Amino acid sequence: MESIRNFTGNKTLDEKTLEPILDTLQKELQSRNVANDVATKIITNLRLLLKDKKTSNFTSVYSHVKSSLFTAVKTIMTFERNIDLINDALD
Repeated sequence: MESIRNFTGNKTLDEKTLEPILDTLQKELQSRNVANDVATKIITNLRLLLKDKKTSNFTSVYSHVKSSLFTAVKTIMTFERNIDLINDALD
């Protein structure tokens, strides 16, 4: 994560800028025992969220990646449909 902090704000995040960041993040997720398919899904979502985005003047790329990471994980963790266990048990 330290390499992400080195990038400054007011940048357009293109594939060239994102690739080393996302590679580092994927290795970090795998070193923390995140399942390979989940880590890949997170990185894919981040790539979609961050590509061609412009960071604010006083916002670091790190904070932009961090907030996008939160969004990506939230998307993965959110159920696509409502789960009603009582209704399912009665059916």
